[in-house]
Amino acid sequence: MKQLVESQRAFFNPNATKGVDFRRAQLENLRTVIENNEARLEQAIVAHYVKGRFDTFITELYVVYEEIADATDRWG
Repeated sequence: MKQLVESQRAFFNPNATKGVDFRRAQLENLRTVIENNEARLEQAIVAHYVKGRFDTFITELYVVYEEIADATDRWG
């Protein structure tokens, strides 16, 4: 664990601004992770907030998908 923490610090400590390609790739990775875990996320949100599945998708997941699409479209 110590090695993991040290490698993460080494990666983030330079505080260099990441390029557009890096940021776009990170957002696309985020979208993929959300898509791959959508059912689990939906189940957790429905249980925690007592929302319906449709409301959960529209107010939680769809918003994130649209924000990612908007950000990646702006850069390309």
